[in-house]
Amino acid sequence: MTWPIDKTIINMSHNINLSVIAEGAENDDHIEFLKANHCNEVRGFYYSLPLPVDELVEYYKQYVNNEKIARNQQSSQTRLFK
Repeated sequence: MTWPIDKTIINMSHNINLSVIAEGAENDDHIEFLKANHCNEVRGFYYSLPLPVDELVEYYKQYVNNEKIARNQQSSQTRLFK
């Protein structure tokens, strides 16, 4: 699927050194297009529906915890080669 206007806007933004944040990504086609056109950030229902505050806080805590685990695993794998 192609979106010529979207592609043009992304290219123009990059040509003047702006970061591009896509809003409203809802499916695999959107994500593939945005990745292929080097969109810097993506938001939308593809990643999450709107959440109440308490659920958002829990979601964020889980994300931070998963990032820490991934960094620790990467760090321990790196140490093996030193």
